[in-house]
Amino acid sequence: MYAIIIERIGALEGIHKGYQFFMDNKLSVIFIWLISIIITFTIGSIFFVIGQILTLTGIIGLNMIWSLGSSLVIITTIQPLIMVWWTRLYIVKTGKSPYIDDLLDPW
Repeated sequence: MYAIIIERIGALEGIHKGYQFFMDNKLSVIFIWLISIIITFTIGSIFFVIGQILTLTGIIGLNMIWSLGSSLVIITTIQPLIMVWWTRLYIVKTGKSPYIDDLLDPW
């Protein structure tokens, strides 16, 4: 996905570049993948435990609000952070400039 967007190439060539990127950077990819899973699991577990505590209090509305709020926190903070990490990994490992002005300049 990152190769297609950053390199401005087609889908098949993007798949090839993605596979090649993974083979060249296995350790970095596995490390970010593990960190992403650990963070998501930890935050999700904390939200789950707090939700269970709220369920035990018997206040149904508060539990629903907590569930919605925790989902929004995960969607608006954790997922974008992980996306930035993956994009940054691809840009740095392929030798591209991590600055937006250099990425947008087609020449």
